[in-house]
Amino acid sequence: MTGEPAPEACLVLDARRTRLRIGLFGRAVHVLGEGMAPVLHPIARLHRVAILGDAVLDSAVVRALADAAKPVGWLDGDGRLRAVLLPLGRRRTTVAEALDRLAERPDWAGRLEDWRLARLSRLARTFVPDPAGAARVGWSGAEALLCAAVPASRARRARLAAEARSHALLVALAGLGTAGVPGRWMGTAGDPMRNLVPLFGQIALWHLVRRILRSPRLRRSLAQAYASDGRAGAPGAGPATAALLASAEGPLRQTLIGEFRMFHAWLLDLTAASSGLEPEGLPWVG
Repeated sequence: MTGEPAPEACLVLDARRTRLRIGLFGRAVHVLGEGMAPVLHPIARLHRVAILGDAVLDSAVVRALADAAKPVGWLDGDGRLRAVLLPLGRRRTTVAEALDRLAERPDWAGRLEDWRLARLSRLARTFVPDPAGAARVGWSGAEALLCAAVPASRARRARLAAEARSHALLVALAGLGTAGVPGRWMGTAGDPMRNLVPLFGQIALWHLVRRILRSPRLRRSLAQAYASDGRAGAPGAGPATAALLASAEGPLRQTLIGEFRMFHAWLLDLTAASSGLEPEGLPWVG
């Protein structure tokens, strides 16, 4: 398995033609059927599980899914819901607790950097030939794509990149605060290694650039703003760019909620693995 997070998903296990045996392997659902290779589905990446037809479930996997607050539904051959497993409410591990558990690991900074690289590489893969390289350079990879999409002078492109970065940082800062990330993990303790704002600022910027690249309207509006910059009576590129970036802020905030959920799920899975505990609770925003 790789360290790259994936969006939470519904796991559908179809046992109508092939009888399945569903067990637990580490912190993953282990699925085995006649004539098929074993398949692992990490529990932390699942939202719920649906089982169609007859399957044999080990009690260990049932408990693990319940402990992780993942509901399970059993459907008959016609797709009708016959039974459900609804996990009882339980105390959830906060993001602050999960981050403090992470910091107890001697390799925590390296693991956090691995997560950043995996996430940015995934965001960059449809736009650049070397997504891993783009992930390593972080800010400048996204800024280069943005500037290439807007015809303007070098100085104006540099200003556009700076404005977009500032906007992404502010959106990330607000999102982290709302999600309950403590100040000591947002740079207030003076430790640059424990500052998640640049990490999620880079993620926010990549999402913003992806949105601009996929929207001819946004690209035209940015180009027009910079083409009219300095003309008499024109609002100038700065205010126009700020207004355009603000128009994308709502969708960007919603996108970051999904990023925060994946990050928290990754934290819980990683810290549970190091402490011998099961992953706890539901994602911390949503």
